[in-house]
Amino acid sequence: MSCEFHKNEEWKAFSVELRKISLEKQELRQKQRGLMNQIKTLQLAEDLAMRKKWDFEGLKPEEITTLEETTGQCDDCWWSDYQCAEDAIEEMRIAKCVEVAALESQYGLLTDKHKTIDKEQDACRDRLIKEHNEKQAEESKETVSA
Repeated sequence: MSCEFHKNEEWKAFSVELRKISLEKQELRQKQRGLMNQIKTLQLAEDLAMRKKWDFEGLKPEEITTLEETTGQCDDCWWSDYQCAEDAIEEMRIAKCVEVAALESQYGLLTDKHKTIDKEQDACRDRLIKEHNEKQAEESKETVSA
């Protein structure tokens, strides 16, 4: 008769914990993907702000006058506003990168925990098999001597 260690409650408890950790790791990866998508989108916005600020470089004096009359701001003011927007977007991207790194740290801790529990489950399996084999050997000796 083979040892059915996978039916043992102690061994099953390890499997439940391992499954829980795997789901947590999967959730962390999903959060990271979402953040990285936001970083990509913010990069696009930053590129647009950078491109727009250069539209105000090298304007002719009459264009600057029209701009001031129309918007109430000169070309340097607009350039500065777009530069501030670009800087703010960059700060948001960096903050998102920090969040991704923090999630990666949590992922690493869960990976280590998973490895530890997996080793404990392997030890449990080995112990259960050994106990089963010893019991089988003992029963065989009793049958032979009877």
